[in-house]
Amino acid sequence: MGIDVNIDNAVKEKAKKRAFEWKGKVRMDGESGLEAFGFLHLVGTYGLGSEFEKNDLLEYLLLIARYRQGTMLCKAVGLGDKVQDLIQKLIDSGKQLLAT
Repeated sequence: MGIDVNIDNAVKEKAKKRAFEWKGKVRMDGESGLEAFGFLHLVGTYGLGSEFEKNDLLEYLLLIARYRQGTMLCKAVGLGDKVQDLIQKLIDSGKQLLAT
């Protein structure tokens, strides 16, 4: 994600298809942090953040908030402006330590 690479449109379309398939398989029960983590990496790597609803991506970010790379992924998927919303949701759900 940190390297500026020109990705062919055909490859990006394949990645988009896989991302939508993956999104449908991620459980939102709080036990699927690694699934959400992988999904967000795929979205961020291929610049697919605009293909998904921002609120949906925010929910996946809540699942991976315990991971150190969460902030980087938030920016990578195009939600840098939603960090404050993410922090507030963490606080509201009783996860104050993750919000810091």
